[in-house]
Amino acid sequence: MKVRSRRIAALLGVGLALALSAVLMTTAASARPNHVEKRTRITIMVGGINKVIYAVATLAKNLGYYEKAGVDIYPLDSPAGVEEADALVAGQIDAAMGYYNHTIDLAGKGKSTECVVQIGLTPGHAIVVPTNSSIHSLADMKGKVMGITGTGSSTDFELQYLGLRNGIQPSQFTRLPVGAGQTFIAALQHGQIDGGITSQPTIATLVASGQARILVDLQDNAQSKKAFGGTFPSTCIYMRTDYVNGHKEGVQRLVNAVVWTLKWIHSHSAAQIASKMPVDYAGSNANLYVSAWQQSLGFYSPDGIMPKDGPTTQYNVLAKFESDLPGKHVDLKKTYTNEFALKADRTKVPKAK
Repeated sequence: MKVRSRRIAALLGVGLALALSAVLMTTAASARPNHVEKRTRITIMVGGINKVIYAVATLAKNLGYYEKAGVDIYPLDSPAGVEEADALVAGQIDAAMGYYNHTIDLAGKGKSTECVVQIGLTPGHAIVVPTNSSIHSLADMKGKVMGITGTGSSTDFELQYLGLRNGIQPSQFTRLPVGAGQTFIAALQHGQIDGGITSQPTIATLVASGQARILVDLQDNAQSKKAFGGTFPSTCIYMRTDYVNGHKEGVQRLVNAVVWTLKWIHSHSAAQIASKMPVDYAGSNANLYVSAWQQSLGFYSPDGIMPKDGPTTQYNVLAKFESDLPGKHVDLKKTYTNEFALKADRTKVPKAK
């Protein structure tokens, strides 16, 4: 009931945000020249907009690629991916930027959604524990309280799966939703959690300050493949299939902007990328933020295309602890599409701002 109450509250918050967004869109439209009226408007929810793993949402805007692609993006922030999945299915948003596994999970529940552009090729996470922790392997999680972003989130799935692969049942340790960033750090500092799974720049902040060490690094593609048994497609933009079918031109414009941004990331340094992000994303230590980006460069896809082994890897992860999923016929080919990424022209990337 507590989880349901949090989701209802989150969706009510989304509704209020969307109402404000609608007012802003109407005001902005009245001030635009007529030729701009043809731009596609898409409302997208991001599962932690200041995280490096979701940075494309902001970076594409700051590079001017949304504008050049002919799309107006109205981003909404949420603390965990499960909330954006709920909002998408409810029809309160047009798109979600979260982990690909949500489309498989939703397919098992009879909801048709699909990833339209694949952004991340590893989880982009790390399992961290206090520097002096007695936890030295995943098997040591037994009886411990481990932090995740939210119940039913991708971090929740990953931690359960890695526990299972190391002989620990989900019932043998506690997963506590603590969000990310400062809320995760505070939970670790105050002893509410014995460790947990998080992303950048939280990882770099904890390690550089000496408060934590990395137990399992899931930012590196080789280590991630070893941990999960294959490529782990993570961050993507996913939409309801009926929306995609009815708005192909708009979806293509959005994917163009994202693919151009991925291309730009792979042709620039961590420092150059960090300089294009809002100053407050770096917090009080700009050098640490650059370091977080340096560690995350291998996370990003170069072309937005789903890896061939990615869907099966993700299905195997979910099927381990989603008891109803193995009994359902899930056509993995319907949970993603490469149609738009393949059409995006990567050879003619517009000049960034």
